[in-house]
Amino acid sequence: MDSLGKYVLPLIALLWVGLSLPVPAVYAASPPIIFSIADAKDGAITVPDPKTDGAISVTGDGQTPVKVWLYSWWLHRFVVEKDGSVTLEDQHASAQRITMHRVPAVFFIDGAGVLLPSLQPVNISAFSAKSSGGDAPRGGPVLAPALPKPSQPGEIVAVLVRNDTQVDLPSRVVTFGQAFAPGDFPDGDVLEAKTQNGTVAVQADIKARYPDRSVKHAVISLEAPALAHDANVAVMLSARSGTPSGALITPQTILAHGYDLLLRREFPATSGLPDLSVDAASLLESSAADSSITTWLSGPLASEYRVSKRIMPNFRITFDIRATADGGVRTDVIMSNDLAYLFPQPSVYSATVTQSGMATWKSPLLNHRRFQEWHKVFWNRETPMPSVVLDVGYLEKAGAVPDFDLSLGVSRDALRQGLTSVAKAEGEPLGAGPVMRKMATTGGRADIGPTTDWAANYLVSQDSDARTLMLAAADAAGSIPWHVRELDGRIVSALNHPRLFLDPRCKTVDCVPGGFVDPNSGWELDNAHTPDLAYVPYLTTGSHFYLDQLLAEANWIVLCQDPDYRKDATGLLLALSQVRGVAWSLREIANASWIAPDDEPLKAYFQSVFDNNMAALTQTYLVDRAMLPTGAIEGFVENPYDKTTVAPWQQDFLAITMSTQARRGLEPARKFAAWMTNFVAGRFTHGAEGFNPLHGPDYYSAYIDPQTKQPVNTWEKLYNLNFAGKPAPTKLDGTPQSKDDYAAIARAATASLFSVTQQPRALRAFAFLSANAEDMLKAFSNGNAFNINPRFADGHVLQDDEILYPAPGGGRLAAKTAHSMLIGGAGQITLQGMPGVTVMVGGSGATTMIGAKGANYFFAGAGDAAMAGAAGQNYFGLAAGRAQIDLAATDTAVDRIEGFKPGRDHVHLIGSETDLGKIIATGRKAESGSTVLTVGPGHTVEFVGLSPSDVSPAFFD
Repeated sequence: MDSLGKYVLPLIALLWVGLSLPVPAVYAASPPIIFSIADAKDGAITVPDPKTDGAISVTGDGQTPVKVWLYSWWLHRFVVEKDGSVTLEDQHASAQRITMHRVPAVFFIDGAGVLLPSLQPVNISAFSAKSSGGDAPRGGPVLAPALPKPSQPGEIVAVLVRNDTQVDLPSRVVTFGQAFAPGDFPDGDVLEAKTQNGTVAVQADIKARYPDRSVKHAVISLEAPALAHDANVAVMLSARSGTPSGALITPQTILAHGYDLLLRREFPATSGLPDLSVDAASLLESSAADSSITTWLSGPLASEYRVSKRIMPNFRITFDIRATADGGVRTDVIMSNDLAYLFPQPSVYSATVTQSGMATWKSPLLNHRRFQEWHKVFWNRETPMPSVVLDVGYLEKAGAVPDFDLSLGVSRDALRQGLTSVAKAEGEPLGAGPVMRKMATTGGRADIGPTTDWAANYLVSQDSDARTLMLAAADAAGSIPWHVRELDGRIVSALNHPRLFLDPRCKTVDCVPGGFVDPNSGWELDNAHTPDLAYVPYLTTGSHFYLDQLLAEANWIVLCQDPDYRKDATGLLLALSQVRGVAWSLREIANASWIAPDDEPLKAYFQSVFDNNMAALTQTYLVDRAMLPTGAIEGFVENPYDKTTVAPWQQDFLAITMSTQARRGLEPARKFAAWMTNFVAGRFTHGAEGFNPLHGPDYYSAYIDPQTKQPVNTWEKLYNLNFAGKPAPTKLDGTPQSKDDYAAIARAATASLFSVTQQPRALRAFAFLSANAEDMLKAFSNGNAFNINPRFADGHVLQDDEILYPAPGGGRLAAKTAHSMLIGGAGQITLQGMPGVTVMVGGSGATTMIGAKGANYFFAGAGDAAMAGAAGQNYFGLAAGRAQIDLAATDTAVDRIEGFKPGRDHVHLIGSETDLGKIIATGRKAESGSTVLTVGPGHTVEFVGLSPSDVSPAFFD
């Protein structure tokens, strides 16, 4: 925790234990009273009752808070002055005005506190009882606010600029990252931003484009209007023809306005090393002169420049200097110990940052080990910034993030507990934050998944506390010892060092001098448990530092593989990685290649690594059919360490990764996802074939028959090999009440597979899991990394609040929205759809399912089912119970019936004037081998798995 955190909690406790001052009765005018850091006592600058209506001025050091004699419940307001100071105006018992310069927090006599902006980022929300994510009560769910949807030509997506501080804010330039769907922001267009009051200035620094040259990812700078506290303004982003205009903010502009930041490194006296200072302004000036500067943002609203310098020489100091049109200057200070091909040097020191001659921040004594880096942000002013709420549904549409549920939100208590855990974690910089140092630690973890719980919680809530947690983990990524660079700052990769092996076991190939990973660092790296720490932070902030972290992790994932097995720069991951290692490694490499700037040299390389691995997987499993002997259960990747068992949950991990890349348009990933669907979804859809789906989320399953030494090839044999002689299950395996155990992982995998394949069996598997894990939805409020839902063909992502469960005893359950999933139960029940898309899931009791115009999915349960189709598309998935299917021949419809068993199941054709014999005669064989009948004008029925000779009039009644 930073120095502020050391005294905030003790100070709050002190104020609560009985300090009290009387309300003043009479005030006499007097000259202004001045307080400074010299008046600090017990960790705070104390401002007593001065018995005056005059002004009070307090000048702090940026770290020490102010303690005032006022009560928080008295009428008062905070005003941000033009110079960035904050004035507290009492409007209750006096006209007193306390103006505070360089003060991070003010505490009242009753113990309440308000954290003010400081020169360094301060965890404002950690001590605030007020929700910033909406109107959620304490402990209740935090939901992202609703945003306007595009309605006019050229409109793309809206954002919400929100003042979630406790002071009024002047107009400010805000900067954030934004992904776009293909074609939405065409090449040659410029971005336009409008509020309900008119156009506001906007700047787009384009980082990545799609093959059609439309914009994929950009860093957006927006001139937000002045906002009262708790106010917000919606801003619609549109694309229009035109060219960018306005004078650029140049390095010379920044220097001319008096930019002044100094970093000083101080070594213990026993080290014998001289202290070292680096002047950011001088480095900016010299780098601009010799063209060694890197431009990250460039425009009239915001420009950001990166300057770096090698010191010692293992260490590299980097300043990312961003200036905005409102006069703000932000400096990201980054200290890296990252030189790969040089023996380690002494690394114990403390660091101090000074701005305009005043100490802004001082670190504790740091033991900066090899291949680590730390990061701190400093502003030249005290005024806080408004936050930006993104349209996460649009990010999902663009394929930037998985299809997370956006209806349940995040528990405020979970966020509060997360902030507390971060506050108690190791001090920054070089701390681990919320991240697990021993990566190989097994079990459900907040940092393992398609992304982390912290990133997923931020996405679904757009809450500032959730953002704080996510960025704490992203900052901790700098502490992980996987940052390797050349002397000139370029990342050391297999592209230019194909034999490099970043592993403590490296002996005979290209090894870094002194070995990789200091055993005293506390970090134990493992690609099978690699967290995705920086992708979403970079996606949503556009921070150059977070891009560095994403690239560093993806690069290490390649280099940690033995070059003999990865085939040098080819980067193959399959030979030595567990299936989960393949899943998370491909996740990170694909994320880096998808979002990295187009001018980043490693972007194309990471894409080639992903392509090489996809080619190897495709050749092995889709072309050579390595798992063909497994017959009906084919669809899983072999474990190189144990070729007799399969871990279904690891296959689920890989299915999620493949589906995510398929959503981004990568066809090899889509084909592989379709192949995996047979096994991943099949564990939950083959009860009639002898595999009890309650065992679907199993931990490990043997698939080699110990007698024959050959793979089993039916679902019944797989079940008997693993569960024969055991009591039949009565509930779902895999801890269905958990947010991140095997059942939740399977649910996310089947949803992901359906979204990219539209295979009904994947949706049926998701429906089965949802029907048997209602408590899981409650658990997701604590972490959303696996709360991924299916996307229908019309683009709508099913939301958790659209999944409806039956009342005890059955009755009637009707859809309430145009997209719904209706769950049957043990009692007799009627499920009623409505126009749109309805998924109906039968239970163990008799179930009547009534479709409506649009798309209907009828999934029979163990009980008998009566199903009524409707105009549109109808899929009927039958099970062990008897089924009667009612179809109106006059409907314009495309029907598919799967699992039909003659003699048990029947089709009741309504309104047909055609002889059944003639209808049967229309039967034709589809490419799949199934039979398609025409039962009326514009109405076809497909019997899946049955040939034309199998179909007879007896099917109908």
